[in-house]
Amino acid sequence: MNQNSGQNNIQVAIYTRVSTEEQREGQNIDSQIHELKKYAQEKDYVVAKEYKDEGWSGGLLARPALDELRDDASKCLFEAVLINDVDRLAREVAHLGVVKKDLENKGVRIIFRKLPSGNSPTDNLMINMLGSFAEFEREVIADRTRRGRRYKAEVRKLIVGHTPPYGFDYIKKDKDKGSEGRYEINEKEARVVRKMFELVDTNHFTAHDLSRWLLDNKIITRKGGKKWSVSSICRILRRTDYIGLAHYNKSQAVEPVKVRNESKYRKQKKSSRKLRARTEWIPIPIPQCKIIEGDRFYHVQEILNKNKVFSKRNGKNSYLLSGLIYCLCGSRYAGEPQHGKPFYRCRNRISNFPLPKTCHNGSILGKTLDDVVWNTVSNALQNSTLLRQQVESLREHYKNKPSKIEGEIKHLENQLGTVEKEENRLFEAYKVGLITIVKYKDEIEIIGNKRAQLKKELSALQSDNIMPRQLLRKSLIYHSKILKHSLKFLEGNPEEKKKFLRNLIRRGVINNRELELDCALAVVNEPKVGIVSQQY
Repeated sequence: MNQNSGQNNIQVAIYTRVSTEEQREGQNIDSQIHELKKYAQEKDYVVAKEYKDEGWSGGLLARPALDELRDDASKCLFEAVLINDVDRLAREVAHLGVVKKDLENKGVRIIFRKLPSGNSPTDNLMINMLGSFAEFEREVIADRTRRGRRYKAEVRKLIVGHTPPYGFDYIKKDKDKGSEGRYEINEKEARVVRKMFELVDTNHFTAHDLSRWLLDNKIITRKGGKKWSVSSICRILRRTDYIGLAHYNKSQAVEPVKVRNESKYRKQKKSSRKLRARTEWIPIPIPQCKIIEGDRFYHVQEILNKNKVFSKRNGKNSYLLSGLIYCLCGSRYAGEPQHGKPFYRCRNRISNFPLPKTCHNGSILGKTLDDVVWNTVSNALQNSTLLRQQVESLREHYKNKPSKIEGEIKHLENQLGTVEKEENRLFEAYKVGLITIVKYKDEIEIIGNKRAQLKKELSALQSDNIMPRQLLRKSLIYHSKILKHSLKFLEGNPEEKKKFLRNLIRRGVINNRELELDCALAVVNEPKVGIVSQQY
């Protein structure tokens, strides 16, 4: 390196940085370059090269332009680095010390435009102190931002964030009109969302089925892609935004366990998301953005949960009773091959290995259990007398023990009374000016939806749960005739047989060598067929 004894005409490099957040606030990297060039001209420095890190946080040490600068420092391209301020170089004291020491070891000194350019112990102390302040300021800004966003969501019940779910557009805050940022329904996308929920609800489509349907109908993603990922579809089907309820604080940023992009540089260390506990979610009512009815939404959730349990990827072998059978210990019996044959085993025994067993229920050969259940169920379903006896038994159960239903009715009536009080309090708050008309309308709609749901549940309990005997007899005879023909078809169709049992069996419990099945046949209000006990 050509050492110049004078302060003037030395070769300098310019380093500038601006973070993504600063860019949003209107700060521009070009203004830093202009200031540094003007300062270099005043000092008669010669600018050899410019290094710019746009959109990079000062909390990261690995930045492309900074690494290039450090590499070039050993090539005698410049004698000093000109930087606007300490926080442009780093916002952590440790990082500041690493870069400063590395450049000084290569014979390159750092000149901060806003600080004295000496190299005395006092100057170094000043730089370290300012580095500490920069780190402290970074933490203060992060905390202030976090608290501000939380207050906006928790207290003001306003949308936080500018990336709306599929089906909505985000309308930015307008200070002149006094309006806050909000979601509005995108009718074109909303039609797709409604159709997706309809297909799952009525046709029991899986996420893979929807992916194919979207592709076949040439419906593109928001970013213009032709193929919809299954994970994106599942996120849409799980979002409560479509029934008028958004959430803030659902997830948190975490460092990924496996980094997909092996690139040296990552603008965010915490590039993955982890779902928080539901108790930490902050609800934000958006009744004006309701796309899906609540009943349909929650029915779709039940279907998705079943699809998850019965997914083919959960087992290589075909298990007729997969996801339906439970152990007395409470864990589910899962299909697991042993010695090349399919077996059912309690998950407490499978997942606890190599720790000691927490459950001692034995394994069951898959074919043995499948055949026993199928034969028992098919024989029972073709016996109309048995079905009628079971339903009559259920009728007597409700007749002799009505206290439970009466208690539920009373509980719902109390809840309706509470809703009415909430409505009155809300009206009083609006009348004395504590809330605006917009807030009043939003809250009153939520209360109205809650009242409607409670009334629906109350009406179902107050109506006769058991069918009239004559209608019951006709219904059971009809079902028996239909089932005789259906069961013959199912014998040669394993997948259809599996679907049939999933709709019929609510739960099976194995206790030692006895299996109890709780089944429900669709006879108007779905009374239980009863308990079928079978030794195997």
